[in-house]
Amino acid sequence: MTGKRAERVKPARQITAGFLGPGVRFTGDVVDLSETGVLVRCSQEIRPNTIGRLGIDVGSDVLRTVAVARREVPGIGVAFEISHMSPRNRDLLHRLLFRLGWRAAW
Repeated sequence: MTGKRAERVKPARQITAGFLGPGVRFTGDVVDLSETGVLVRCSQEIRPNTIGRLGIDVGSDVLRTVAVARREVPGIGVAFEISHMSPRNRDLLHRLLFRLGWRAAW
């Protein structure tokens, strides 16, 4: 990674995300989203570097990925880094980002 932050987009409508990891399970709303991560509004405490499955509702489908909890954002929720994603789910992510007004860097 070059240290350059991926462009984040904030949804204009509610998008639900769910996380399932060792000893932790919750749902919350997407605050912002990028190619590399997602910030989820929730009150759940989670330890940094917790790895689990993250699902994001994209209408008639669910975007599924492996994500790592990177940090808690006080008063907001948890910031996740996307770790592994299938090509199909990467395509779903790009389509969702474009619908939200994202401009690809490539």
